[in-house]
Amino acid sequence: MAEVHYQEFYLDIDKAASKNLNQIVTGRLGDNMLTGLIVNVLENDKPFDLTDYSIRFEGTTSASTVVVDADNVEIESLKDGKFKYTFSNQVFSVLDQYQLAYFAFEKNSTRATTENFVINVIQDVDITWEEAESYISILNALIRKFNTEFEDSQRVKAQTFEEFLKNKETQYQTLSDTAKKLGIDLAAIQTSVTQLEKDTSALDTKVQALDKQVGNLKTTSEEVDTAFKSTKQKVDNLDITVKGLEEKTGTLKTDTTNLEDRVSTLKTDTSSLEEKTGQLQQAQTSLDTKLNETQQAIENNQLVDKEDLESHVNNKENPHEVTAHQVGALTEEETYANVIYQLVGKEKVRMTVSLDMVGKVAGSKVENPNWAGAGVSNIIVVPDGPYSELSQTYYDMIMSLDGSIRKTATSTATSRALHIAKYDVLDGIKRVLGEQFFIDRGADDKKKQKNVLSSIITQMDGAQWAFGSGPNGYNLSLSRANYADGEFASWIAPVTHQNGNISRIRNTLTTSGQIESAIDKNGLFCQVLYSDPSDGATASAVSIDYGKLDVTIELSAREHIEYVIAQYNVSLVALLNDAIERIEILEQGGNA
Repeated sequence: MAEVHYQEFYLDIDKAASKNLNQIVTGRLGDNMLTGLIVNVLENDKPFDLTDYSIRFEGTTSASTVVVDADNVEIESLKDGKFKYTFSNQVFSVLDQYQLAYFAFEKNSTRATTENFVINVIQDVDITWEEAESYISILNALIRKFNTEFEDSQRVKAQTFEEFLKNKETQYQTLSDTAKKLGIDLAAIQTSVTQLEKDTSALDTKVQALDKQVGNLKTTSEEVDTAFKSTKQKVDNLDITVKGLEEKTGTLKTDTTNLEDRVSTLKTDTSSLEEKTGQLQQAQTSLDTKLNETQQAIENNQLVDKEDLESHVNNKENPHEVTAHQVGALTEEETYANVIYQLVGKEKVRMTVSLDMVGKVAGSKVENPNWAGAGVSNIIVVPDGPYSELSQTYYDMIMSLDGSIRKTATSTATSRALHIAKYDVLDGIKRVLGEQFFIDRGADDKKKQKNVLSSIITQMDGAQWAFGSGPNGYNLSLSRANYADGEFASWIAPVTHQNGNISRIRNTLTTSGQIESAIDKNGLFCQVLYSDPSDGATASAVSIDYGKLDVTIELSAREHIEYVIAQYNVSLVALLNDAIERIEILEQGGNA
C-alpha cells in the first residue's frame, strides 16, 4: 500500500488575521487515503488545547456539495493541539478549488473553527469518475450503527426462539418418559401441554415486542435521513450567515478604525522623549548658528549692543511711532518674539521624519499607526484590497535590518506573492509638530491637513530591503500607489532589481506633483512588493527584512522656533535673554 504524504499546517482559530493564505492542499480526482495533513491548531499563535473536543473536517466543493468527515482523524497530542488527518476519495471527488475548507472542534455547547485553507482538486485520467453527493461521515456512522443493532436484534430473536423450542422439547420428552415409567394419567400431560401453550403465547408477546423495537429502529433511520436533510439546510443557511457576519465584521472594522483614529488624535502629544530631544537639539543648533552670525556682525560693527537696543526700544521721545510694547499693547513675550522673528524669519530649516514598523502592535494603530500585510493574487491588488495584516511575530521580523526575514510565497499557477506597506504620513508629522501646527493654519479636517503636508514636504524616500523569486529566477518589483484627489487611481510603473539576497529597492519623490499624488485623502503613503507569477511548479515568493519611509519637511526658522516653544514650553524671554547674554560675552572676547 502506498505511503501517505503529509503536509504540516499551522491553523489559527483567530480568523481576523487570516495569516495562512499560502497553505494549499493539492489532490487528484479520486485519490483515497494518500494525502494528509499534520495540523497544529493555534489560538493567537499559541497551541490550542483540544482535550475533550471532537474533531472533524468540514468543506464545500466547487460544485457546492458539502463534505463533513470525522472518521480519518489520528490524535498526536491533544494538549498541544496536534493531530493527523487523511483525505478520503469523497474529499477529492469534485474538480477545482474548494469554496471553503477548515477544521471544526466541538465540546458540549462550545464550537471553534480554524481559519480557511485551500484545497485544489486536479483532473484524473479516469473520465468515468462520478461526482459525489454531499458526504457526511457522521451519517455513515449512524447507518452502520443501525445495521449492527438490527442484525443483533434478529440474531437474539432467532437464538431465543430456538433455545425455547429445544427446552420445551426436552421437557416434553422427559415428561412423557416419566409418565410411561410411573403410569401417570395423560391428563397431567395435557396440563403440561396447556402450560406450554401459555409459554408459547408469552414468547409470541416477546416476539411482538422485538418486532416493535425493529420498527422503532426503522423510524430512527427515517429520523436520521430527516436530520441529514436538516443538517444540509443548516449548512446552506450557515453560508448565508457567514456572509452576513463578514459584512458586519467589515462594519465593525470601520468603527474600530474610527475609534483608533480618535484615540490616536488624543495621544498625538505623547511622542517619544528621544524625538523631542532631537528636535530641541536641532533648535539649539539653529540658535547657535544665529549667534555665530551675530558674532560676525559684532566684529564688523553691524550690530548694536544691549544698552543701545533697550534704550531705543524704551525711548518714547524718538521720532518714529510709539511701540506697542511701550504702551502695553503687547506683552514682553510678544515684543521679544517679534525681535526673534525679525532676526530669523526668512531662514529655512529642514527636518527628516522616519516612519517604519518599530513598536508596531498587531491590530492596533495607537502605538504605531503604520500597517503591513500580505496576500496572494493573479493581479496587483488595490491598497484597500483583501490583504491580511501581519501577525505580531511577523511584525517583529521587519522592525529592523537584522537578517530576520518574513517570507510570503504561493505555488498556485498564475498567482504571485504580494507584500504591502502603508505609512501614515499625517500622523507621523503630527507626532513631531503637534496638532496645533495644523490648527494654526486653519487645517481642521484631513483634506486641509493633507494640503498643509503637500506645502511643507520637499522629499519622500520609501525604501524596502527585500528580494523576490519565481519561475524566471530572482526578480523583485516595487510600486507606489498613485492618487487623484485623494482616491486611488493606479500603481506607478515599478522599479525592479534581480538580486538573490536582501537589497534596498526604493521610490524617491522630489517634485510637488509626485508628492501630491503619493498621499491619499487620509494622509497615507502606500507601496507594494511583488514577484513574478508562479507556474504551478516553482513558487512565487517575496522575502523582506525591513522597510521605512523618510519624509523631509521644510519650515521657516520662525515656524521651527514656534514648534520648539510649543513642544518644549521654552520661554521666549528666556530665549532672547540667553541670546543677549551670549552677545555680551562675544563682545567681551569670550566664548558664548
